[in-house]
Amino acid sequence: MLEELINTFEELKKFVFIVSRKDKGYIYIMFRNDHFYHLVGLHKIKNFDRYFPTHIKSKDKRYKYIKKNLEKFNHILENQTKEKYLLKLRMTTFSNILDLLKGFNTSLYSLKFKSTSSLYDGDYGLMKMYEKDICCLLGLKSDKKDYKTIYCFPNSWMASNRVNRLVEFKKPIYMENISMVPIERFNEIYYINN
Repeated sequence: MLEELINTFEELKKFVFIVSRKDKGYIYIMFRNDHFYHLVGLHKIKNFDRYFPTHIKSKDKRYKYIKKNLEKFNHILENQTKEKYLLKLRMTTFSNILDLLKGFNTSLYSLKFKSTSSLYDGDYGLMKMYEKDICCLLGLKSDKKDYKTIYCFPNSWMASNRVNRLVEFKKPIYMENISMVPIERFNEIYYINN
Protein backbone atom coordinates (compact mmCIF):
# COMPACT_ATOMS: atom_id res chain seq x y z
CA MET A 1 0.00 0.00 0.00
CA LEU A 2 2.68 2.49 0.99
CA GLU A 3 4.69 1.89 -2.17
CA GLU A 4 1.65 2.79 -4.29
CA LEU A 5 1.09 5.95 -2.24
CA ILE A 6 4.72 6.98 -2.72
CA ASN A 7 4.69 6.16 -6.44
CA THR A 8 1.60 8.31 -6.94
CA PHE A 9 3.10 11.14 -4.92
CA GLU A 10 6.41 11.00 -6.82
CA GLU A 11 4.43 11.29 -10.07
CA LEU A 12 2.52 14.31 -8.74
CA LYS A 13 5.79 16.06 -7.82
CA LYS A 14 6.91 15.96 -11.47
CA PHE A 15 4.30 18.52 -12.52
CA VAL A 16 2.80 21.90 -11.80
CA PHE A 17 -0.97 21.66 -12.28
CA ILE A 18 -2.55 24.81 -13.67
CA VAL A 19 -6.28 25.38 -13.27
CA SER A 20 -7.44 27.87 -15.91
CA ARG A 21 -10.38 30.03 -14.87
CA LYS A 22 -10.43 32.06 -18.11
CA ASP A 23 -10.70 35.78 -17.24
CA LYS A 24 -10.63 35.00 -13.49
CA GLY A 25 -7.00 33.89 -13.80
CA TYR A 26 -5.16 30.74 -12.80
CA ILE A 27 -4.58 28.49 -9.82
CA TYR A 28 -1.13 26.83 -9.71
CA ILE A 29 -0.81 23.63 -7.67
CA MET A 30 2.58 22.15 -6.71
CA PHE A 31 3.35 19.09 -4.59
CA ARG A 32 6.36 18.98 -2.24
CA ASN A 33 7.65 16.30 0.13
CA ASP A 34 6.22 18.03 3.19
CA HIS A 35 2.68 17.64 1.77
CA PHE A 36 2.78 13.82 1.75
CA TYR A 37 2.28 13.26 5.48
CA HIS A 38 -1.02 15.10 5.69
CA LEU A 39 -2.37 14.24 2.22
CA VAL A 40 -2.31 10.48 2.73
CA GLY A 41 -3.70 10.78 6.27
CA LEU A 42 -0.71 9.83 8.41
CA HIS A 43 -1.73 12.52 10.90
CA LYS A 44 -4.88 10.43 11.54
CA ILE A 45 -2.82 7.53 12.92
CA LYS A 46 -2.67 7.72 16.67
CA ASN A 47 0.85 8.31 18.01
CA PHE A 48 2.33 8.05 14.52
CA ASP A 49 5.21 10.34 15.53
CA ARG A 50 6.61 7.66 17.81
CA TYR A 51 7.60 5.53 14.79
CA PHE A 52 10.30 8.04 13.80
CA PRO A 53 13.71 8.57 15.40
CA THR A 54 13.55 11.66 17.63
CA HIS A 55 15.98 13.64 15.45
CA ILE A 56 13.66 13.41 12.41
CA LYS A 57 11.22 16.29 12.87
CA SER A 58 10.43 17.91 9.50
CA LYS A 59 7.78 16.43 7.23
CA ASP A 60 10.27 16.42 4.36
CA LYS A 61 12.70 14.24 6.34
CA ARG A 62 9.87 12.03 7.56
CA TYR A 63 8.79 11.42 3.98
CA LYS A 64 12.33 10.40 3.05
CA TYR A 65 12.53 8.14 6.12
CA ILE A 66 9.25 6.44 5.18
CA LYS A 67 10.56 5.81 1.65
CA LYS A 68 13.62 4.06 3.12
CA ASN A 69 11.58 1.95 5.58
CA LEU A 70 8.66 0.74 3.45
CA GLU A 71 8.21 -2.63 5.14
CA LYS A 72 8.02 -1.14 8.64
CA PHE A 73 5.46 1.49 7.65
CA ASN A 74 3.39 -0.90 5.52
CA HIS A 75 2.90 -3.04 8.61
CA ILE A 76 1.85 -0.01 10.67
CA LEU A 77 -0.63 1.13 7.99
CA GLU A 78 -2.16 -2.32 7.58
CA ASN A 79 -2.86 -2.52 11.30
CA GLN A 80 -4.27 1.00 11.50
CA THR A 81 -6.52 0.85 8.42
CA LYS A 82 -8.25 -2.31 9.64
CA GLU A 83 -9.99 -0.20 12.26
CA LYS A 84 -10.37 3.09 10.39
CA TYR A 85 -12.53 2.79 7.26
CA LEU A 86 -12.26 6.43 6.11
CA LEU A 87 -8.48 6.38 6.49
CA LYS A 88 -8.33 3.20 4.42
CA LEU A 89 -10.62 4.74 1.77
CA ARG A 90 -8.45 7.86 1.71
CA MET A 91 -5.33 5.78 1.11
CA THR A 92 -6.87 3.39 -1.43
CA THR A 93 -8.23 6.28 -3.50
CA PHE A 94 -5.04 8.36 -3.29
CA SER A 95 -3.99 7.36 -6.82
CA ASN A 96 -7.19 9.07 -8.05
CA ILE A 97 -5.51 12.44 -7.52
CA LEU A 98 -3.77 12.02 -10.88
CA ASP A 99 -7.10 11.36 -12.59
CA LEU A 100 -8.85 14.20 -10.76
CA LEU A 101 -6.12 16.62 -11.88
CA LYS A 102 -6.66 15.68 -15.53
CA GLY A 103 -9.84 17.73 -15.20
CA PHE A 104 -12.44 15.41 -16.78
CA ASN A 105 -15.66 15.64 -14.72
CA THR A 106 -13.72 17.50 -12.01
CA SER A 107 -15.42 20.44 -10.31
CA LEU A 108 -13.77 23.42 -8.62
CA TYR A 109 -15.23 24.88 -5.43
CA SER A 110 -14.45 27.87 -3.27
CA LEU A 111 -14.07 26.60 0.30
CA LYS A 112 -13.25 29.95 1.86
CA PHE A 113 -16.62 30.09 3.56
CA LYS A 114 -16.73 26.80 5.41
CA SER A 115 -19.40 25.41 7.66
CA THR A 116 -19.03 26.16 11.35
CA SER A 117 -18.63 22.47 12.23
CA SER A 118 -15.73 21.94 9.81
CA LEU A 119 -12.12 21.83 10.96
CA TYR A 120 -10.86 22.13 7.37
CA ASP A 121 -8.75 25.21 6.71
CA GLY A 122 -8.46 25.68 2.95
CA ASP A 123 -9.47 27.98 0.13
CA TYR A 124 -10.37 25.78 -2.84
CA GLY A 125 -11.30 22.19 -3.55
CA LEU A 126 -11.25 19.98 -6.62
CA MET A 127 -13.94 17.30 -6.41
CA LYS A 128 -14.87 14.28 -8.50
CA MET A 129 -17.29 11.41 -8.00
CA TYR A 130 -16.06 7.89 -8.70
CA GLU A 131 -17.74 4.51 -9.13
CA LYS A 132 -19.56 3.12 -6.12
CA ASP A 133 -20.47 6.72 -5.19
CA ILE A 134 -17.08 7.62 -3.79
CA CYS A 135 -16.53 11.35 -3.51
CA CYS A 136 -12.88 12.45 -3.66
CA LEU A 137 -11.85 15.99 -2.78
CA LEU A 138 -8.41 17.58 -3.05
CA GLY A 139 -8.29 20.57 -0.71
CA LEU A 140 -6.09 23.52 -1.66
CA LYS A 141 -4.69 26.30 0.50
CA SER A 142 -3.55 29.61 -1.01
CA ASP A 143 0.14 30.20 -0.53
CA LYS A 144 0.51 33.53 -2.34
CA LYS A 145 -1.26 35.60 -4.97
CA ASP A 146 -0.12 37.64 -7.92
CA TYR A 147 -2.31 39.45 -10.41
CA LYS A 148 -4.90 36.84 -11.48
CA THR A 149 -2.63 34.01 -10.30
CA ILE A 150 -3.11 32.07 -7.09
CA TYR A 151 -0.36 29.68 -5.94
CA CYS A 152 -1.79 26.85 -3.86
CA PHE A 153 -0.48 23.82 -2.07
CA PRO A 154 -2.51 20.66 -1.58
CA ASN A 155 -3.40 20.45 2.10
CA SER A 156 -5.90 17.61 2.23
CA TRP A 157 -7.14 14.54 0.36
CA MET A 158 -10.57 13.33 1.43
CA ALA A 159 -12.61 10.34 0.30
CA SER A 160 -16.06 9.32 1.42
CA ASN A 161 -19.07 7.28 0.34
CA ARG A 162 -21.15 10.44 0.33
CA VAL A 163 -20.68 13.92 -1.06
CA ASN A 164 -18.21 15.88 1.04
CA ARG A 165 -19.90 18.33 3.41
CA LEU A 166 -17.57 21.10 2.29
CA VAL A 167 -19.16 21.08 -1.19
CA GLU A 168 -22.52 19.41 -0.57
CA PHE A 169 -24.73 22.49 -1.00
CA LYS A 170 -22.33 24.65 -3.00
CA LYS A 171 -22.34 25.50 -6.66
CA PRO A 172 -19.03 24.82 -8.47
CA ILE A 173 -17.10 27.87 -9.64
CA TYR A 174 -16.08 28.16 -13.27
CA MET A 175 -13.04 26.18 -14.37
CA GLU A 176 -12.05 25.98 -18.03
CA ASN A 177 -9.46 23.17 -17.75
CA ILE A 178 -6.48 21.81 -15.88
CA SER A 179 -3.11 21.45 -17.57
CA MET A 180 0.00 19.62 -16.41
CA VAL A 181 3.36 21.29 -16.98
CA PRO A 182 6.55 19.36 -16.18
CA ILE A 183 8.22 21.04 -13.20
CA GLU A 184 11.49 21.60 -15.10
CA ARG A 185 9.66 23.37 -17.93
CA PHE A 186 7.63 25.45 -15.48
CA ASN A 187 10.79 26.53 -13.65
CA GLU A 188 12.40 27.57 -16.95
CA ILE A 189 9.36 29.66 -17.91
CA TYR A 190 8.87 31.08 -14.42
CA TYR A 191 12.48 32.20 -14.02
CA ILE A 192 12.60 33.70 -17.52
CA ASN A 193 9.52 35.81 -16.80
CA ASN A 194 10.63 36.94 -13.31
